[in-house]
Amino acid sequence: MDDVLLQQDGVRPHTIAATTDAIAHLGFTVLPHPACSPDLAPSDFHLFPNLKEDPRDQNLSSDAQVKAAICQWFQEKESYSFKGGIQKNVKHWEKSIKVGGDYVE
Repeated sequence: MDDVLLQQDGVRPHTIAATTDAIAHLGFTVLPHPACSPDLAPSDFHLFPNLKEDPRDQNLSSDAQVKAAICQWFQEKESYSFKGGIQKNVKHWEKSIKVGGDYVE
């Protein structure tokens, strides 16, 4: 795959030889990720805050209802909304790298 950027944190399963060898074999470029910087995960930065807010007024009383609401939420989103979140994360990531992994807004 050409031009695939992979962002992951430095936890052991991501840094063991088998994982790094597989990533190298696939030709992915791994972005630097400061240790203990979970705020750089695109899901935490863009996805989860919105996902928590939108279904807030629903009264979901079972796991099945929660799963159905989440599936519906994803289906209603346009692909550009996810792309926009990832693009915003690039600037957030660059700021964090510049400050050595400290938290950034």
